[in-house]
Amino acid sequence: MKHFFILMLLLLGCYNSFAFEYKGVYYRESDGGAIVSKPETGGTYSGEIVIPEEVVCKEYAYEPSVTYHVVGIDENAFEESYGLTKITINAPIKDLKINKCYAQEIVLPQLKSIELENAYISTLDIPSTADDVKLYGCPSLYTLVVPGTVSHLGLSNCSVLGDLVIQESKEKLYLGISDDTPVTDLTISRVVNDNNDYLSSLQNLVNLHLGDNITHLPSLDGKTKLKTVEGNGITIIERETFNGTTSLKTVSFPNLKTIRDWAFKDSGIKSIELPNTLDSIGSSAFCGAKLTNIVLPSSLENVGENAFENCEDLTSLTIKGNTSFERNVFENCSSLSSVSLPNDLESLGEEMFCGCSSLVEISLPHDLKVIPKSAFRNCKALQRAYFNGNVEAIEDHAFEGCSNLQSLTLPTPLKSIGIHAFDDCESMTELVLPNSLEYVGGGAFCGVNLTKLTFSGSLKEWLGINFDYLIIDHDCPEDAGTGYPTDTNPITHAQKFYIGAGLVTDLEIPANVNAVNAWSFTGYRGLKTVTIPSWVKRVGEGAFLGCLLDKVTIQAENLQIDKYGFYVSGWIQEEGIHNVVISKNLKQVTGEGDVPTANAIDYDGTIEEWLNIKFNLKKEMFAIDGQGILRINGKQVNEIIIPEDMTEIHDYQFAGMALSTVYVPKSLKRIGKYAFAWCHDLERVQYSSVKTPASAKKCQSKTDARQFITIGDCAFLMNKKLTDISFAEVVDSIGNRAFYSTAWLDKQPDGMVIIGKSLYEYKGEVSASVAIPEGIICVCSEAFKGQSKLTDVTFPESLEYISDSAFEGCTGITSVEFPEKLQSIGDYAFSQTGLTQINISSNVMRIKGDGAFSKTPIKSVILEDGENELDMNWGMFGSAEIAYIGRPGFFALSGSGLKEVTLGKYVKEIPLDFVCSHYIEKFTILSSIPPVVGREGHDYFSEDTYDNCKLIVPKESLEAYKTAPIWKYFTNVEESEVSGIKNVLTSKDSKSLTYGINGCIATSNGIVIEKKSDGSVRKYVRK
Repeated sequence: MKHFFILMLLLLGCYNSFAFEYKGVYYRESDGGAIVSKPETGGTYSGEIVIPEEVVCKEYAYEPSVTYHVVGIDENAFEESYGLTKITINAPIKDLKINKCYAQEIVLPQLKSIELENAYISTLDIPSTADDVKLYGCPSLYTLVVPGTVSHLGLSNCSVLGDLVIQESKEKLYLGISDDTPVTDLTISRVVNDNNDYLSSLQNLVNLHLGDNITHLPSLDGKTKLKTVEGNGITIIERETFNGTTSLKTVSFPNLKTIRDWAFKDSGIKSIELPNTLDSIGSSAFCGAKLTNIVLPSSLENVGENAFENCEDLTSLTIKGNTSFERNVFENCSSLSSVSLPNDLESLGEEMFCGCSSLVEISLPHDLKVIPKSAFRNCKALQRAYFNGNVEAIEDHAFEGCSNLQSLTLPTPLKSIGIHAFDDCESMTELVLPNSLEYVGGGAFCGVNLTKLTFSGSLKEWLGINFDYLIIDHDCPEDAGTGYPTDTNPITHAQKFYIGAGLVTDLEIPANVNAVNAWSFTGYRGLKTVTIPSWVKRVGEGAFLGCLLDKVTIQAENLQIDKYGFYVSGWIQEEGIHNVVISKNLKQVTGEGDVPTANAIDYDGTIEEWLNIKFNLKKEMFAIDGQGILRINGKQVNEIIIPEDMTEIHDYQFAGMALSTVYVPKSLKRIGKYAFAWCHDLERVQYSSVKTPASAKKCQSKTDARQFITIGDCAFLMNKKLTDISFAEVVDSIGNRAFYSTAWLDKQPDGMVIIGKSLYEYKGEVSASVAIPEGIICVCSEAFKGQSKLTDVTFPESLEYISDSAFEGCTGITSVEFPEKLQSIGDYAFSQTGLTQINISSNVMRIKGDGAFSKTPIKSVILEDGENELDMNWGMFGSAEIAYIGRPGFFALSGSGLKEVTLGKYVKEIPLDFVCSHYIEKFTILSSIPPVVGREGHDYFSEDTYDNCKLIVPKESLEAYKTAPIWKYFTNVEESEVSGIKNVLTSKDSKSLTYGINGCIATSNGIVIEKKSDGSVRKYVRK
């Protein structure tokens, strides 16, 4: 019933309301007053209409008129009124909502809310009382000014709205703009929304103006048409704000303090005025931008790495303050031609101007102390660099690739020049180095072409400079084909070298200088003579490498010559050192070789004194390969008569000299390595005293007993005419390649070549087996190398040494029995053979290197009992599964495949390197006292070994092992009768007892030791 009465009241109200017209505008009556309505009977409005505050209604002439206050406008009041041009609203309406209005202009009262939908207005003046404005479909509206009172603004389908101004207010504006709103010019003077992406829909934005109270930039992602941005209140440009905005041309932020990483990266900005409030620029902030010039203000404290990298249009840079720069700040700014640096600038960043290929000159600040790494690398147009003050260090690659840098004067405080600092500065013709210089890095001056090098200090100071050595890691000219890098020292490429005003051609090492530093004169072709006085003890590495000297005089007593000291490459030796003069004061030359190699050697002592000079070198000789003339007191020597009292010819003593005959005395015990190497004219070495001169007979031994001679490595190497060596029968041992490429060796028949007590080599192809004769004590290096058909070798009881690679590659050898006297096995001696088991007697003291038994299928190893330590590396037995270790030594078992290990009674201590990281199945120890282990807590064995390995220890020692460090962690420990293995011999008869390699009676197949009733013992594999 209640709903019925309400409905009736509503119907009566509609019936009683009526429409009337007042001055061309239709109204309808309402409880609150009159409301503008649509004309009756389908009429429309046209032209200009005014909506007053009050309207008068008089339905009939005889009735009194009624005055109404205009309180509203129907939403569809102006629908289809296509001729309407202007609406002026004077009525105090608070809320306005109009749909489909074709008026070009609406004059609004002081209302509170506005909602226009499908309104074809071209201008709209929003009153300062408005709070909520919604414009949906205003396709003719081009400009809109939003007063500060508006708190909510919605814009949609305003298809030509290009200029939007949001006026200042302390209150926040909630703004909603649809994607189809083509605003190009936007002015915002107040805070908008709670988030930062309120402009995301304005894809056509070109110009953005921000008021003083806007301190943070909105997100500008996707603003591909944005050209200018202004904001007096902006203090921070956030990360990536303008990243990729290629349309951007200019910005203005007069109070800016911070530009964060990537802020303008790859943007189109051409100019920006950085204010004196700015204190930091982030990494890659302007990387790839289109800037043409930049001025960094004095307020700027730090610039991040790559900040202006790849700004290819940048032509001018001015830095006004003492700013700190990270690396690569202006790298590859290829158009940068003008750089102005302040005098108080204390540092540059690494690679700061690297690749600035248009930079012609640079004036470095007064306060700059270090030119950092690659600071001006590949500045290919750079011609001049001015050092104005206090530079102490030029770091690595600083000016590398500055191919037009012409001349340089480096300042007095400079102490160090880094590696490749001036590499590839090919136009550099003059260089002045200061006396303060202490260090020059490797390759520092690679590729320079100096006509003049000047050092402002003294010769002593020059000799004190440390010229570092570095393998050049890219294409770089090498000095005179030496094959060694010589580009650290600029003298290598200098035509003339001056110390002060004096041209250096003849060099005598000054007093109080006892060493010539490495690389001091490397490659200097202007040097003609060098004198090494008595006080000099050392010639450093490469000190005179590549110098084409006429004469070297050595007056020193004990001289060390380091690697490449006087090296001159083979193909220019004829142009090299002509004469070496050696004083009789010389007692010893040591080092890695490269003594001065000359056409003639003049010695002012006697042959006896020459023979007493010790050449403890690693390579090279004084004489040019086979051509060097030796003059003793001015007389050329072709025949050498070694005095009868001499016992040794030292290493390199006559290497390379033009000798024909050598007479060696019976007193001689040793011919050193390379002693007569490269003596191409040497035909005969006579073992006798037939030509001993009277002067030598005074010292002749009273006994004629012969000594056995040891011949060192390469002693007669490349003696192509040597046919007669009468001392062969008294040779004791021979070093590697001692007679390589000699006529004597060439004429030896196929088979074993035996010299004295040494088997030198096997000529030709060996048959299946070889028996080395008794009396041989040494099998020389490579004697049987590569003899793959050799299957069996019998060693004599006299054998003591098997040299390096003696049987390397003999794949047919599957087993060997070493004689009891064997003491040493050389590196790779049995490498790549077919050996499956090996027994090393207690006399062997050394197994050399890592490769004596490498790459072999060895499955078992026995090191017989002995108290002496064995010097060897277990790594060569990597495939072994069973091992008996009966003597002490530093054996690292890590990485091997051992399954069973026995330690003999002489193994009292296990070194730290004895590590079995894999699982061992059985571990037997013969010592009643648990061996000492390096330290507690070290992982000597794997967890599987501790938990599952069977540990067998001597009877009555069980408790000792269960409490001993490391051994106490084994959970499966047994005691047994055990013994050692010693003196394993071979015998084929008599009754026997059989033991396993753990020393117990053998109960299973495998490697066993058979002890016979006659006391002999043999080892074999029982199957």
